[in-house]
Amino acid sequence: MRRVPLLFLVVIQLALGDLLRVFGWAPGLVTVAVLLLGAGMSPARASLLGFCLGALTDILSEDPLGAMALVGTTLGFLASMQLNPADKLPLPHMIGRAILLIVPAEIFLANLRFTGMDATPLSITLYHALPTAIYTLLFWFVLFLIPGLRGEGWRE
Repeated sequence: MRRVPLLFLVVIQLALGDLLRVFGWAPGLVTVAVLLLGAGMSPARASLLGFCLGALTDILSEDPLGAMALVGTTLGFLASMQLNPADKLPLPHMIGRAILLIVPAEIFLANLRFTGMDATPLSITLYHALPTAIYTLLFWFVLFLIPGLRGEGWRE
């Protein structure tokens, strides 16, 4: 039942996301939930979890339909392979892997959200995607440090 608190991150993202904004940037709490939950699952289950959380987010938000489902599926699969607690990697390696998962996902989502708003892909990446990725990484790091939320023992 350790998974239940992380699923509330989706509810917080959708209901209270505007309250978490700093300078217009909100953390990707759904991304954090998929990474933390998917880390201890098999690749198929993690992908399914990422798809379900992403589709729920797409349906209940104004984002392009299917964007977060695609990102969630990809992140779930990669989290199960790269952030598996059974590998017992040192914290700097886990942070590096999390950066390599979060940053491209946020760049992809930001360019989908803001394309056509008189902004270039470079400005979207610099002023929206990277700050959001840093904010998301900060949330992932804080929750990762809580031992019960790392995904140990969730491998099916």
